[in-house]
Amino acid sequence: MIAENDFKPIPYGVADFDKFRESNYYYVDKTRYLVDLEKKGRYLFLIRPRRFGKSLFLGIMEAYYDIHLKDRFDDFFSGTDIHCSPTAEKNSYLVLMLNFSMVSPNMSEVERSFLHYIKKSVSGFVRKYGSRLDIDVKEAREELKAGKSASDVMITFLDYVSGKNHWPNCKEST
Repeated sequence: MIAENDFKPIPYGVADFDKFRESNYYYVDKTRYLVDLEKKGRYLFLIRPRRFGKSLFLGIMEAYYDIHLKDRFDDFFSGTDIHCSPTAEKNSYLVLMLNFSMVSPNMSEVERSFLHYIKKSVSGFVRKYGSRLDIDVKEAREELKAGKSASDVMITFLDYVSGKNHWPNCKEST
């Protein structure tokens, strides 16, 4: 007879890959699809039904491609397909992770909530990769904080990170 505590928990609603791996949830390894995604092209649109693991898969992608998480590769991916055969793009990018489920769905709050989320996300990116960006991090974060709209914030953000060679696998367009 199998005892109840012999089963791994099901990760219903878990999108944080770090928490997912630490908690030893039941997992169907989908890391082999990272190789396929790299072959498919640069601009992909992933759509699946609700509760189908989209956010968790994006968390997996963040852990795999984020240069800042390079030292944790074994923690995240031991026992997976990609651990045995990593690609050349493993842990080689600066990653801006956006999870729009964090934006309030209340119509009267969407614009304010979206602006707040964008400011928080790009400010976190600047803080996380500040040493790699060759910019004044404090100045950048203050300017991003002062943005009046999400488009203003993103334009400022892109101005700070564009033109620099932070993405080793990307070629500058001419």
